[in-house]
Amino acid sequence: MNRMDISHNLDLYKSMDAKKNLMKVMMEGPVQIDRLSLTLGYPGVYSSFLLFAELSGKGYGVDARGIHNREAERMIS
Repeated sequence: MNRMDISHNLDLYKSMDAKKNLMKVMMEGPVQIDRLSLTLGYPGVYSSFLLFAELSGKGYGVDARGIHNREAERMIS
């Protein structure tokens, strides 16, 4: 909805957090479901960017998911 400019009152990151906490428990086998992995599809960045975003987020005290989204914006413009 964010990318389609549809008005809503949902928090994207809180929604992802809830899905991770609920869905991982329901999975039968080992599955890599974490906040950063869930975020990859939204901005369309490559998985090789995960480690960079995670390290940068920790270093600067920001949410790595925001780094993904900012990188996607930069790639589009």
